[in-house]
Amino acid sequence: MAESTYLKRIRYYLTHRRRQAELRLPRDQELLAADLSVDGIHAWGRLYDRVSGALKVQVIEKGKSVAKSPGQVLFDSPQRTVRENNFCAVNTAWSSIEDTCADAINHIAGTRLTLYRRQGLKDHLVAPLRFNRMSRETLDAMWDTITRSKRVLLDYFSCKAKLLGLERLSWFDQSAPLPT
Repeated sequence: MAESTYLKRIRYYLTHRRRQAELRLPRDQELLAADLSVDGIHAWGRLYDRVSGALKVQVIEKGKSVAKSPGQVLFDSPQRTVRENNFCAVNTAWSSIEDTCADAINHIAGTRLTLYRRQGLKDHLVAPLRFNRMSRETLDAMWDTITRSKRVLLDYFSCKAKLLGLERLSWFDQSAPLPT
């Protein structure tokens, strides 16, 4: 089988599938986990999606209060007070559902950690790394590159703050247009 030209061409795929199969529980436990996930992890995910999807942020546009979804609220106004007010409005809206969202996210994470424990995984990154066809070494190299390169981004933020006449940028200043 190892000599098969066809199998050599799909070796990467077959190796990935074999490594994924190593994470499987015995069949009866896999079926139970799948059944429970409908009212468990998937239900928590749907709850989070529903609650966050219904979230409305009250912002002022042209002197009128307007309800928008968080993704529609803009932070690129040339006026800093507009950006700051929008930021505060988004935080206020999310604060109104923070406990529900925290519960949902914690239960989603808890379900995954329970499954990982049942699968005998000691590191919570093993399954996501395998799912994404990535090695721990690659992830570590990416973080190392970010750590070594973040000075460039910090210098950019410092320069942008000076151009905007600020001592340092706030979160809501990151998308602010530069003065012309």
